[in-house]
Amino acid sequence: MTNRELTQEGKIQKLIRDSDYLTKKHPLVNRGPIVRSESISLTLEFIRKNYNKIGIDWIELQRFFEEWDQDKIDSYMTTVTYGMEKKDLFQLVEIDTQIEFLENLLKDKHLNNYNKEKYKYCLNYFKEWKDAGKKYLCIDGQHRLFYLHQFLTSKITFEVVDGHNKEWIVNNKPITMSDTLFTDYVPEIKNLINDIEVQTTFYSNAPALEIYSMIFSTSNKGRTVHSHEDRMILNPGDFPTYLKDKILKENKIREKKLMDI
Repeated sequence: MTNRELTQEGKIQKLIRDSDYLTKKHPLVNRGPIVRSESISLTLEFIRKNYNKIGIDWIELQRFFEEWDQDKIDSYMTTVTYGMEKKDLFQLVEIDTQIEFLENLLKDKHLNNYNKEKYKYCLNYFKEWKDAGKKYLCIDGQHRLFYLHQFLTSKITFEVVDGHNKEWIVNNKPITMSDTLFTDYVPEIKNLINDIEVQTTFYSNAPALEIYSMIFSTSNKGRTVHSHEDRMILNPGDFPTYLKDKILKENKIREKKLMDI
């Protein structure tokens, strides 16, 4: 791991552990405990090298995972490489600080049993991800992360969509961008792509997994997304029973309404 990567990981944790910008700006106002969120630009090089540290709950997602067709891959990779890389947002939970937060909550001797069990469920869930070597949990952007990593590790190529130059010029020489594995690009192009930055919001200090479920469900322009995406962050046996029952019951109601249309 390079010093740059260490600095980036440390920067993320430092931002979350520090007071948020509004608390600093308005010190006389106490909002009580709040969920921490910080937006950071991450390079594609960081994503390529740290993809395996990002947990994706495929246990529930896998049977609902819809593989992108080539047209969708072409469209997304063109936006990323042709100046529109910041239109999409990735949302991740920073696991270490989330665990620290929950452990501190459980130190309260006056906790009622309901909250104690809720915090324990949440803590055990994130500890399992940490034990698996993960530093972050992705709650939005799983498919985009997956296909970015596939491209950056030369497992897929893409076709530049119409309306964009099919060739880049490097040292006065045309270089074809379409249908080329990442590893086969000239070093100048690989370096540029590695330096592309994508917008990422990191979360921590949520007292319940339901909060992250809500963030995921409303991340698509404030509208609830497909019902299977609610289930994506439900890991059988790990998430609180009350949360599973609530979300899955709502999903069944939505699905029945769709079938009746």
